[in-house]
Amino acid sequence: MKKNNKEEQLIQGILDGDSLILKEFYKKTYPGVRNYVLKNSGKEEDAEDVFQDALVLVYQKLKAKNLQLNCELSTYVHAVSKNIWLSKLRRVKKVTYDGDLIDDTEILDKNVIEEIEKSERINIFRKHFLKLNDKCREVLGLFFDGNSMKVIAEKMGFTVSYTRKKKFECKKELLDMIEKDPMYQELNMVSKGE
Repeated sequence: MKKNNKEEQLIQGILDGDSLILKEFYKKTYPGVRNYVLKNSGKEEDAEDVFQDALVLVYQKLKAKNLQLNCELSTYVHAVSKNIWLSKLRRVKKVTYDGDLIDDTEILDKNVIEEIEKSERINIFRKHFLKLNDKCREVLGLFFDGNSMKVIAEKMGFTVSYTRKKKFECKKELLDMIEKDPMYQELNMVSKGE
């Protein structure tokens, strides 16, 4: 879709964080998302969360210049919101698969569903990472930041061999918690097509 000047201004305003443009976009787009969520077993808070998640996802794709629109941005955000909500409903087994997801994927670029699942996996990771004790969070945080075992050992006041052991134990604990998480198990079933 060739973007008209108004759509380009909208996208630029969102990227710039222009509060007037964001308010107008919210007024135009949120009511449709809200109505959809409320009509499909949701609450007001669910609608707000879904809309926020969709906006964050779309903002990230716009910022990375990784979004080819073939419709208006508001239509796209509504479709992303709808898919996020359907995905959440499936995870809590409130609905079985229905055709709505496929119908809206024509509007969405092929990576959006993967982005939604990736975002949900990151949320699961964060939730369980925060449950780890302080030492584990610090060791794994330093490791995930790309530090060597030697650097981590120096910062933590451990020997290199103890640091390796600690990293292994903390990583195992984190993975065990993640793999036991029902949301993670559901995401795996969805991605495997079960």
